Formats: sequence, structure tokens, C-alpha cells
Amino acid sequence: MTLSPNEQRLAQTLRGIEIQQRQDGLYIKASSWIGVVQFKSFVLLIRPKLSNIHIMRMLIVTSGLERLKQYRTTRDYELYDTNISLFDLVALLLTDACTIIVKEGLLQGYVTEEDSLPVMRGRLRLTDQIRRRYGQLNRLECRYDDHHANIVENRILHTALELCRRYVEYPYIRNRVQRLLDIFSAVSQPLDQHWKSIQASMTYNRLNIRYKEAHTLAWLIMAGLN
Repeated sequence: MTLSPNEQRLAQTLRGIEIQQRQDGLYIKASSWIGVVQFKSFVLLIRPKLSNIHIMRMLIVTSGLERLKQYRTTRDYELYDTNISLFDLVALLLTDACTIIVKEGLLQGYVTEEDSLPVMRGRLRLTDQIRRRYGQLNRLECRYDDHHANIVENRILHTALELCRRYVEYPYIRNRVQRLLDIFSAVSQPLDQHWKSIQASMTYNRLNIRYKEAHTLAWLIMAGLN
């Protein structure tokens, strides 16, 4: 296996992980870090050496993830299968947070839509009507507000669940991800590649505050795999 130039640059930025290109393949040595690194041609998964380590306690005390101990989880996370990866455990937390949201009801909101319609709805996009359909009355270029669940709060979770479906290994967690993804796929679309700008501008109020915990995990997953 040969690293591409972009993968070589990525390898150089990793702290605590030594990656060397050799004639017979790659030499990889990890010191004090565990986790998942997504390269273009492979996924590097680093697990702890100790078989009896309480990995969820590690998550709780890790800087930046302290709030995990406050999550309203639906199950006990005393998981004794040491083959479960750190990423799978974060995905499990996400599925719990999403399950709570689904049970409480997915948030809906008004989203501005633009479409070509046979009847007038909302406001006429006069410039587009003249440019695209001058002299035509069978189709009207309209701009209107539609009330549905394809809003940014749900699209964030949809995107994170899509990533989990691709990379989760543990069968039970993968099945939970798929069931939730079926629900979110029916009502929303995933975010595009500009999700970081959405993260920076995301605000919470009394209506969407219940999404904040799930979003924290979703951003963590997207930052690690995108």
C-alpha cells in the first residue's frame, strides 16, 4: 500500500502516531492515542492494549467530551465486549440521543422552497419567470414556505447517521443506526460538504434545545470522518 501525497500530509499531522512508507507496505506505531483516522484508501483503527479497560470512563474524562456523562441515555453502557471500537461507542451514544428525539417527535419548521408549479403558490419569482418561461402560463416559477421535517436540525443527524452506517462494525449498533437512518431518510436530506459553516451558525432555543446533545455527537463524528 502506498500513501498518496494528501495521505502523507495527513499522516504528518497525527500526534502520537508514527506512519512510515516502506517497500513492503506501511509501518504504523501508536503511542498514547486511540481512535479512528480516515485515510482515502483505508481506515486506521487504534484500540487500547488493555483488555479490561473501562473505555466509556475514558470518554467521560477526556477533554472536550465531559458532557457525555450528562447524556440522557436509554441503556447502561457497561459493555464488556472489548472488540467494540471507540467509534462504535460514540455511534451508540448518537443512536440513543436520536432515539429520544424520534420518540418525542421530529422537529418540523418552515423552509423556503423554489419550484416550477402549474398553479401559483406563494410569490412569483418574476425574474426567473421572464428568463425561463417568457410568454408561458402553464408553469410558474414560485417561491413559497413549506412546513416539513427537512430542516437543518434533522439534516445534521441524518448526515452523522449516514457516516455511522458506513463505518460502524458492531452488528447491534449497525442495526440501530440503520433503523434510525430509515426514519430520517424518509423526511430529510443529508447536509452538503459545507457543514462546518452550519455548525458555526447553529443556535438553540426552547424548540430545538433537545437536539443539542445529539448534535454534539454528530459534529464529533463528522469532524473525524469528513
